[in-house]
Amino acid sequence: MSIETLIDTVAKQTAFYTEQADKCAKDARDTPLESVRGKNLGSETSWRGMADLSATREATLREDAAKLVLAAEVKASLKE
Repeated sequence: MSIETLIDTVAKQTAFYTEQADKCAKDARDTPLESVRGKNLGSETSWRGMADLSATREATLREDAAKLVLAAEVKASLKE
């Protein structure tokens, strides 16, 4: 798997986790039942935590990819 494919996969995971968190937040707002609201808010927190971790991983992968490109450019320039 290329790093670009990995970054794309992680970005899609981040978006999915964020969508789930948003859905839980909406469900919490829309329900009249306190127990359901609490469960939805707890789920929202969990989904947002996963989204945050995934976004951090995505950023790290992008930084690593940029470093690889830079290293390849430096290596190529040294051969000239």
